[in-house]
Amino acid sequence: MYYRFTQTKNPMSDYGHAMFTDDKDRVENCYGKYEHHYDGQGGVKIEDLYVAITEAWDNTDDWDKPYFCPPVTAEDVCEMLTPDDIVDSAQGFDDGPLVQWFWENVLDGPGIFAVITPDGAVVFDADLIKTVA
Repeated sequence: MYYRFTQTKNPMSDYGHAMFTDDKDRVENCYGKYEHHYDGQGGVKIEDLYVAITEAWDNTDDWDKPYFCPPVTAEDVCEMLTPDDIVDSAQGFDDGPLVQWFWENVLDGPGIFAVITPDGAVVFDADLIKTVA
């Protein structure tokens, strides 16, 4: 189970995703009174998307990438999208332009609506989220 707390009943961020941790104690009573759960259903491990991320990054024109100066490699992008501690630093998932690129170029086509990170999950479909309080 993955956990998220917010100030509003809407679990989604302005970037169109919701970030969750697998450690409820780290976020309970910190981010708001509304508790949301994601059960992991349909989630794809971020590591399983590295090939798709790399191919998409390498096939995206430099002017269409969120970063092109200084050059960011596909390996850098994979690393940014694999935060070690999603609560303290969600890295690439805190960056709107990168999240939009990731959604449009990697997730949307195959219909991936949730990504599992080393210690959490990032969900792009509110229907996968249950608000419990």
